[in-house]
Amino acid sequence: MITSPNQWRAVSSTARMELLDALVSLGESTAAELGFMLDRAPDGLYHHLRALVAAGIVEQGERHEPGRRPEATFTIAGDGVRFDVDPTTGRNVEPMVKIGQLQLRRSARYFADAMRSGDARRDGPDRNLRLWVDLVWLNDAERARANELFAELHELFESSRKHRHGTLHACTFAMSPVARARGTDERTTKRLTRRTTR
Repeated sequence: MITSPNQWRAVSSTARMELLDALVSLGESTAAELGFMLDRAPDGLYHHLRALVAAGIVEQGERHEPGRRPEATFTIAGDGVRFDVDPTTGRNVEPMVKIGQLQLRRSARYFADAMRSGDARRDGPDRNLRLWVDLVWLNDAERARANELFAELHELFESSRKHRHGTLHACTFAMSPVARARGTDERTTKRLTRRTTR
């Protein structure tokens, strides 16, 4: 659980969030394995890994293979990466906003790289690229159904981590209420509905 200011500082970096996501996907890994997955030089990861270890978010171990020097390995500490945030009280809201912005910027980079690579397919049965933003009114039942679908996707992704076959994809999901100073209430919604159905 990310709770202390030191831990929040440690994760407030795109490179470190990438490392944490890679460790969640790969499990125990060496810097070389992490570098291969992230397409980065392993030597450039040690500084970030040490910061995550010092903050107690990642644990360092050692892998011993016959005839080879021991290698440092890294795993997520405890029961995974979770954030101690409560928007109703304001606890850790600003650090979490920063993490969200980092993740969305990273997702934008993956999307741009895929578009430029020539590997992206936007149509047909082999479609592997989507960008979708909607503003919708959800009632309690619809929001619950959306959360069920997110849970199903999470299970699918957890299952795919175990076999690691196919092509690596970046999937980013964000759902939030739209907070506006003047608000949007049901009365406004009904007025818009009347206007659009004439």
